[in-house]
Amino acid sequence: MKYVPPYGVSDPNASYINGDPSQGLKGSIPPAACFENPQREIVNLINFSKFVPSDADLNQVTESVRSQAVNFCRDTGSANTLSVTLNPPLQAYTPGLLLRVLIHDTNTTQTTIDAGCGRVNVLRSSGASLAAGDLVSGGLYDMAYDGTNFQLVNFLGTGTVGDVNNYYINIPYAVDSSTTPNIVTANFTPAITHLAAGQPILVKIANNNSAASKINVNTLSPVTLKAVDEGDLLPDDIVAGGVYLMVHDGTNFVLAPSNIITSQATFNIPSTQFNTVAALLAAIQRKIIGPSGHVTIQLATGIFPPITLTHPSTSSISIKGTMIGAKPVGANFAQSGSSAGARAGDASANLAMLRNRFGTEIQVPHSGGIGVHATYGTFPTVQDLLITTGNSTATGAQTYGIYNEAASCTNVSVWGCHAGFFSDAMGNMVLYGCFASACYFGFDSGSGGVIGTGPTGSQGNGAYGCDHTGFITQGYANMQLNTTQSRCNGYFGYFCSDNSSILGYSVDGINNGSLDAYCANEAHMNLVGINIQWFSPLQNTIGNNNSMILTS
Repeated sequence: MKYVPPYGVSDPNASYINGDPSQGLKGSIPPAACFENPQREIVNLINFSKFVPSDADLNQVTESVRSQAVNFCRDTGSANTLSVTLNPPLQAYTPGLLLRVLIHDTNTTQTTIDAGCGRVNVLRSSGASLAAGDLVSGGLYDMAYDGTNFQLVNFLGTGTVGDVNNYYINIPYAVDSSTTPNIVTANFTPAITHLAAGQPILVKIANNNSAASKINVNTLSPVTLKAVDEGDLLPDDIVAGGVYLMVHDGTNFVLAPSNIITSQATFNIPSTQFNTVAALLAAIQRKIIGPSGHVTIQLATGIFPPITLTHPSTSSISIKGTMIGAKPVGANFAQSGSSAGARAGDASANLAMLRNRFGTEIQVPHSGGIGVHATYGTFPTVQDLLITTGNSTATGAQTYGIYNEAASCTNVSVWGCHAGFFSDAMGNMVLYGCFASACYFGFDSGSGGVIGTGPTGSQGNGAYGCDHTGFITQGYANMQLNTTQSRCNGYFGYFCSDNSSILGYSVDGINNGSLDAYCANEAHMNLVGINIQWFSPLQNTIGNNNSMILTS
């Protein structure tokens, strides 16, 4: 609408003046267009805004402006190619022009729009092209022209330059109805009829699992559950009452497992899940063993490499072998003498005897190694194992059967190692029914270590045919012995030196190569109920640099 000047005036911008009869001045004459054009303009705004002009409503201009109907348009194009028509039609795209567009098809990539003045890009407010799903079918979007492109005004992204996308999904939820551990049954409503990679589900679990597990989703075939490392589930990876997010990777459902073992879990080695002890220990590194939990590693019959326990919950781990005969007792060991020849003959006989009783044997390389070693200094349980250095009758250099700062051993026999049982660095080892044969030292406690032995039934603990000493303590270490035998060793049955001590009840030490009991350098022994023949110093006297052996 143009400005309409007074009638009969040539200046198109001339102003209107009022008449003044008292001065004889005539006022401006308004042409008809002066009244008609503004009314037409107002009525057109009311009509284009979908209102019916009415004399009874004098707020229709306000209502029309507020409705924004003249900015609203419906997309009639295709995905990624928007087309809209406005009434009245646009004459040009001007900076600040606002369109309110109802989208017909969800976009799948960058998008353009034609609102009647040519096709231009639709961008995010960051200047980035639209990504798939930025415009959703049926969605209403404000777009403002910036002089070159239309920008989304109400885009829900972060505004960061680049390809930032927000995706909103409804995750199906179901309650596990299974009564069988290791089987999850999830019936979703509406039913899930197919699975695709990336598809998430939420399930509230009914039972703690105890091993590898599967899930039944509605009537689909069972799907294996995997931990985030793609490994099979370990015991208590899913716990009753827990809600787990599971994502299908195209083959399995992957979930973030719980990190505590609360049950009594047994792992057979080898098995289809874990072929070696090392593989099992690597898998359970992600788990804490809770106060009520315990892990038993059950070894089958066969020969195994050395075992190193690196788990922080080692005190809640047991290593058990398989017996194929009766547990050995002291009387089963050959004890023909302490000479080199006698010990060599006894070593071969004792190895054969032990292999007829123990089905599980851990072999330590003759060049060096440890049969069972706990690196965290905690208290593992070791049971029903034979540890050897193979078939060599010469003790292996720097080889150890059990080398721990702390351990509890029951029915463990060591053959051919430098030290059968070694406790060091203020450690504490408790032994029941354990034997050392053909070792250099049978039971060795050094540098503040403690070894305690106790009988299991009548079998006791013993060292037979060791190259040097059956039981030895050095360097502020001590032993507390109950029902032990130390026979036919190359030099000493019981050796104690350097501020160490041995307290023994019902100890036996005869037929050793040098002395049955030796104490020196401010060390002492207190032996009760003994069967020992040769002492140094003599019983109940001080000697060997302020040392003493008390007997009763």
